[in-house]
Amino acid sequence: MPTSFYMSSKTVKCLVYSAFLFLAVLMTVANADNVSKGLMFYKNKQYSQALTYLTRPDARKNPQVQTTLGRMYFYGLGVKQDYARALEWHRKAVEQGSAKAEYRIGTMYGSGKGLPKDYKKAFEWYLKAGKKNDEEAQYNLGYYFHYGLGIRQDYEQARFWYARAAAQGHASAIVNLGVFFYEGLGGERDRVLAFMLYKKAAELGNARAQFNLAELYRTGRVTSENPGKALYWYRKSADQGTVKAMRKLAVIYDKGWLGQPVNKPLAREWERKADAAEARQRREETESGPV
Repeated sequence: MPTSFYMSSKTVKCLVYSAFLFLAVLMTVANADNVSKGLMFYKNKQYSQALTYLTRPDARKNPQVQTTLGRMYFYGLGVKQDYARALEWHRKAVEQGSAKAEYRIGTMYGSGKGLPKDYKKAFEWYLKAGKKNDEEAQYNLGYYFHYGLGIRQDYEQARFWYARAAAQGHASAIVNLGVFFYEGLGGERDRVLAFMLYKKAAELGNARAQFNLAELYRTGRVTSENPGKALYWYRKSADQGTVKAMRKLAVIYDKGWLGQPVNKPLAREWERKADAAEARQRREETESGPV
């Protein structure tokens, strides 16, 4: 004879709640898995695979995913370039408080891609994101105050925002802050600190900082003259396309400076590279402009 089995209503409720909780945990794990996998593929530039995971219904609700999808549509990464879709995804992320999405909308206003070009509105979006500690927005705020884009030029404010971004390791902000200390813009002049900032940014791979550092080693300003280090940093900068560094190397080999033997063919080669890089930069500046 079968044994009877009885559960109280309280026990049944506990089991039902436990089952729902277990399913919720499973859904959260699955969601996290889709997000992490999608972002991993995106980081590895495997955009088609990234799209597979990032567009799944659960992952699409994540603000980081929304911002990433916006960037993919903006640049046409694994999808057809579509500024309207990019803006749509960024706005979804903004609704959830994403500072990076606010920064991205600022760049759309700044570049005039997907939105009418408007430096004032770009500045407003950068300010929202910068206050939330987005380092790219903070750098752009420094740049806008530095050059008076969409706002009155203010070196003190430029220095402030460059410093905020530099504190987070933003290489371009570090070198620009170095310029401000070297020239005494918006505050005190401190050329030793400027040298240290150039060196830090140069080591992070910033081409402008590498050129500035080479100049200081060549001239002996702030630090002792060091021809070997000057030549090293000129080459590093030139290899990244810095026209001034290429032309400096052309002169060095043409005149036999920094302890180098005169090498006319190598000098001409650097001049040709400089001319080509300069022409390419002019085309790019015409197409894009500041953001």
